[in-house]
Amino acid sequence: MNIKLAEVYNRGIGSEVNLSLRSVYINPVYVVCLREDSNMKRCLHEGGLPEGIDKRQEFTRVTINKGNHGQDITVIGTLEEIQKKLLIVNKELLRG
Repeated sequence: MNIKLAEVYNRGIGSEVNLSLRSVYINPVYVVCLREDSNMKRCLHEGGLPEGIDKRQEFTRVTINKGNHGQDITVIGTLEEIQKKLLIVNKELLRG
């Protein structure tokens, strides 16, 4: 079962930074790590993110296993919110 999250991504060309939002579906089986993304929080307070995002918003970096390496994406939500959405706690208990 895939989980829908809101991803913050750079749609700029080359070294240009142009942050935007899009929907992304993640398979929780391939999630390796969750950690707070404080850099994105700083961008929000500096006005680098699209209009309409609450200044109190938190961001989480999700590491996804892609075979020999991982891919990091930044999503909107606290660590706890994203963990609940991905059902990581329940997954560990079922495999226990």
